[in-house]
Amino acid sequence: MYISKILNYLTILFLIVFPFIPYRFLKFLYFVPVIVPASWIFTELIPVPRSNVTSADYESVTKSIYRRFNKNITEQGTSNINAFVLVLIMLIIATRFRIKANRF
Repeated sequence: MYISKILNYLTILFLIVFPFIPYRFLKFLYFVPVIVPASWIFTELIPVPRSNVTSADYESVTKSIYRRFNKNITEQGTSNINAFVLVLIMLIIATRFRIKANRF
């Protein structure tokens, strides 16, 4: 269970840091922040399978992170924050592409 949690945290960290990777890699991997969450939605899977957890006991990894800042956060609030973060990531990437295109 501990390794699963660590891998989930690393996946989230990767998605947050993703817009800041060097441009030469970013131009080939631009759609990763969209594909990864979309695959979670369409396949109903999380990045790393949870083990030995019943659905009643399960709390999403992002919700457990957000609970540190807001004790009363709901699943809908968690989904809204996740969507905002993903849109922000894509906006940062698009801005970087635009800035790079205007330089040349």
